[in-house]
Amino acid sequence: MAKKICWGIFALIILVMGVRVVYVNATYPNARFKAVDSSEEMKYRDCSIKIDNVTYYSKSQWSKYAKEQGFELEEDKHKIQYFNNINRDAGYEYLVSYDPESDYYVLTMEVTVRNDADTDVSFYYRELINIVQSKMTGSENLDSYYFALVNNMKTEESSQCKLKAGEKKTMTYIYVTNERKPKLYAQIIDIKGYQLMKLNIEDKQ
Repeated sequence: MAKKICWGIFALIILVMGVRVVYVNATYPNARFKAVDSSEEMKYRDCSIKIDNVTYYSKSQWSKYAKEQGFELEEDKHKIQYFNNINRDAGYEYLVSYDPESDYYVLTMEVTVRNDADTDVSFYYRELINIVQSKMTGSENLDSYYFALVNNMKTEESSQCKLKAGEKKTMTYIYVTNERKPKLYAQIIDIKGYQLMKLNIEDKQ
């Protein structure tokens, strides 16, 4: 039963992320599309967002980084399985969007959010920004395990962000992909429309 619940939650997250563009187009047909240069800030509601230091790690490089920082790889800490290749006989704690047994890649991205409003704001980290391969494709899945670890957050703190008026916060967003994707975009969607920024990705040296 627990496995079915985990699978249901994971499938729901993927479905929600996949239909966001369609939802905006249908609900706000006059919403504007804006291409944003990598040197500019993006906007989400009353917040300004700056993206810096976008880096791809190979699996071996990420393993080395994890050891240096003193945390375990997700596949070593938890019993996980790739949702596209489930072995039910082996069992799992939860499903992930990459194959932990493959030579996967890890994308890290420094995101700074500033609240420009005169009042407090709150948002879910997953809703703030998406990583996509093109305007109309589904988004990559933010890795909750690494996101909480690298940003020194407790599990209960890693889903929602609250900012006071004028407050600024910098976080590292982390995505694990089965292959190195040479062209990726940051995508932000709200009721005003959607913005797309091509990421300047560097390989970890």
